[in-house]
Amino acid sequence: MVDDRTPQVTDTSKKRPKHHEKVNNRKNKGCRSTQELPVCSKALGSIIGVGEKRLWKIKEQLRKTGFPPVDMRGKHGNRPHKLMDDQVMEVINHIKSFKGRQSHYSRNRSRRLYLPDTLNISKMHALFREQRPASSISYAYETYRKAEVFYARKKAAKEKAKKNPETLAAAFDFQQELYMPNLSTNDEFYRRQLSLHSFDIHDLV
Repeated sequence: MVDDRTPQVTDTSKKRPKHHEKVNNRKNKGCRSTQELPVCSKALGSIIGVGEKRLWKIKEQLRKTGFPPVDMRGKHGNRPHKLMDDQVMEVINHIKSFKGRQSHYSRNRSRRLYLPDTLNISKMHALFREQRPASSISYAYETYRKAEVFYARKKAAKEKAKKNPETLAAAFDFQQELYMPNLSTNDEFYRRQLSLHSFDIHDLV
């Protein structure tokens, strides 16, 4: 037996207004924690890359005001050692005078150019002073924790592989580019050379 009844359709055009406004009743309540959990400060600082002194300042600011401190870097006008615009352009033009190369890790995915690994900041500054002996521009740089974190993980993997014969610890490295010919003069930094690439797989144990 087949039921051939026609389904009923309710006309809702009279019930719904043609023009209606969408109202958002949500309120921005901010970040209000309802539960405090103990966290190891050393582990937290290692994960997010923040030192103990900075963590202490953030904690004190949260304890006093309930809000984290505002980052004021670059928002003050007290810069007694700021370089003039023409000095900045001199440095930029000096860096551009070197022949950059594409990264051998992702050649087709980046437009960045990298300087030869044999050319460091001290050499670049020495060449800069040779061309501009009257300039008083100096240089400074910082070392970052990423290298230390990497070597710590590498050491931990090596120790784990030594204790457990079923664990393999290996290092994969697309090694540094070897430029040919190998010149001992400073002119090599301003000319293009032939690059030789070497891929290495090393068992850490």
